[in-house]
Amino acid sequence: MAAVPQEGVIRTRIGPCARRAQRAANGNDAREWGGEACPVGGGAGLRGLLTLPSSRHSRADLRAASVSAPSEQSRHPPGVAMASAVRAAKRALRNEVKAALGAMAPEERGRQQLELTRRVISHPRFLAARRFGIYLSLSDEPDTSAILESAFLRGTACFVPRYAHGAPAGLAGSPALADSSKSPAAAAPPPDMELLRVASMEDVLSLPLTPWRIPQPAMDDDSREDAIQGGGLDLLIVPGLAFSRDGRRLGRGKGFYDRFLCRLRSAARGSALAPHPYTLAIAFSMQIHEDIPTEHVDELIDEVLTV
Repeated sequence: MAAVPQEGVIRTRIGPCARRAQRAANGNDAREWGGEACPVGGGAGLRGLLTLPSSRHSRADLRAASVSAPSEQSRHPPGVAMASAVRAAKRALRNEVKAALGAMAPEERGRQQLELTRRVISHPRFLAARRFGIYLSLSDEPDTSAILESAFLRGTACFVPRYAHGAPAGLAGSPALADSSKSPAAAAPPPDMELLRVASMEDVLSLPLTPWRIPQPAMDDDSREDAIQGGGLDLLIVPGLAFSRDGRRLGRGKGFYDRFLCRLRSAARGSALAPHPYTLAIAFSMQIHEDIPTEHVDELIDEVLTV
């Protein structure tokens, strides 16, 4: 996959078949992607299951892990050991990015924030969207409030997350989910994240706060339109801690958006009326990394906007 050489924009020109092929390359069996089987040919290599990082800090982390636990390969199959190594690399990169965001000067944050907002609200996909999903940002994320306000002014139907437990993963005290719950192919429990419609900025500002100070529709509020059940989304802005130039994303660790994107894309394929969702990410400059460790359940982003 090649990035388009345009300043501030990292775009991945990759369709569903290419996504499936990338994630299942060199596997013999049919891999589940977005609710449908994807038969692929080739050898039985592990690249279809995991993508290992090649950056210096990640390789050092993996070497350290192998030195400190030399008997892991004898106790576990190679795929299990590799999955553990990738998760360790993800944790290391999360810590690195969080430290970089915490050290960002307020003036530089403000400068990049204004540019990111400008890029989004002038983006053709944003201007054309009729149904738009966006996260309500945390303190270490690019602020999405001006983007949401612009969407309301355009008359766009806007949808924001409601987490079943009140907080996205990665926040202190947020409940952990079993690793198996991240797999899109797993038996589907009630969704742990929904996107529900909000009517205005006043409506957003009136949303109750969770114990983690995140505004979201109340858990007992069943009056709001669900984005998937109501007809899908044209555009979804996806949060993350880090992004690569080929559309890979490092989230906060529990796969809420990976599972939601799987459901959203499956609904679009199964309906003649639902739009094909286009995914955008916005990132400060230090959130762009050459390599992001990924697993086969990690959904790719269509386009990353940065400064």
